Amino acid sequence: MITIKNFFKKNRIVFLLLALFFLILAIVIPFDLKSLEKINPQNPQIVKISQAKVSQHDSRTELSVPILMYHHIRNYNDPNDKLGTDLSVSTASFKFQIDYLKNNGFSAISFESWLNFPNKKLPKKPIILTFDDGYSDAFDNVLPILEADNQIGTFYIISGFVGKEGFLNTDQIKKMSEMGMEIGSHSVDHPNLATASPEKLSQELSNSKSLLEQIIGKKIIGFCYPSGDYNPEVEKAVENAGYLTSTTTNSGISTTKNDKFSLPRLRIGPTTTNEKFMKILSTFK
Repeated sequence: MITIKNFFKKNRIVFLLLALFFLILAIVIPFDLKSLEKINPQNPQIVKISQAKVSQHDSRTELSVPILMYHHIRNYNDPNDKLGTDLSVSTASFKFQIDYLKNNGFSAISFESWLNFPNKKLPKKPIILTFDDGYSDAFDNVLPILEADNQIGTFYIISGFVGKEGFLNTDQIKKMSEMGMEIGSHSVDHPNLATASPEKLSQELSNSKSLLEQIIGKKIIGFCYPSGDYNPEVEKAVENAGYLTSTTTNSGISTTKNDKFSLPRLRIGPTTTNEKFMKILSTFK
């Protein structure tokens, strides 16, 4: 008669080998409760996905997203050119502002990211940096400062001015897009769209969009009203032309629930001191 004691005694080596096998298995392939594993059918290897990346949905229902409005970033102060001076922020001031954003937890996003909310998560403190008109100092002065702080900007280009003196050329626009900057349209020649004929309005919207798309090889989704002139008819024409967002010169804080074709912005100019800039952004925790 085979007793349990005799059974274990006769099969001791087998049990020792099994125990060794499970010990090795436990060491080589630890069971990680913090990760999930799946097989990619195109590439049959185990791919780990952290729990933080399983859900890309943002649980927040509404976010304030300040949109800053810039024009020139340059050292310029000409009493005979009041408009040019009023549109200019010095490079030192701009660098302070971008450094402040980085050091205080702000992350610049694109309008494409803004549109994807809440299906895709936004940073804790999102902000959008816009630059109107497409001046050449965007490439010379803005781009290096943004790149140094790992931030991005949205550049609204007047397509009819591309390549002219003082404005971005096609190579610069393409390079900026390749570096992760967002390119938007600011019309063909910056007219008052609120008083333009239907034909002129259509041309300004579609022609600028088409040219910029040819330059960067991507869809142009954003538009900026020239001089902030618009009305409900212009808004509708912008939407019909295939744009997904448009910004105004109306002062205010944008939120993810705003009408996406009349987004307010915060103008940053030469009178925006460092203290004033910090005060504007200090309300966003």
